[in-house]
Amino acid sequence: MTPDIREHVINGVLRQVYRERVNQAVKPSSIKECVDVFLRLPTPNTIPVQTHYKTYLEPRILQDSRTFYEKEARTLLEGYDASAYLALVRFFCFEILKLKEG
Repeated sequence: MTPDIREHVINGVLRQVYRERVNQAVKPSSIKECVDVFLRLPTPNTIPVQTHYKTYLEPRILQDSRTFYEKEARTLLEGYDASAYLALVRFFCFEILKLKEG
């Protein structure tokens, strides 16, 4: 995969993840298909052999996630008192558990 194509695909995946985070409709299968490609492609000259996912996509997803949730936390902290903020955190935690359970 050329660097230009790789960047284009990574940016597309990150846009879809962002849209999902802000409750816009996304097609999860399209994200999964892109991620699957990155999981199958080995990164040349890495020992042990790494996938494109581990080398290129995962670090960008983690950085974007960190940036997004830091901003979200600041926004919520500024807009809510401590008890309301904790209630939102509790709600989000329950939502995450529900997603993990299926």
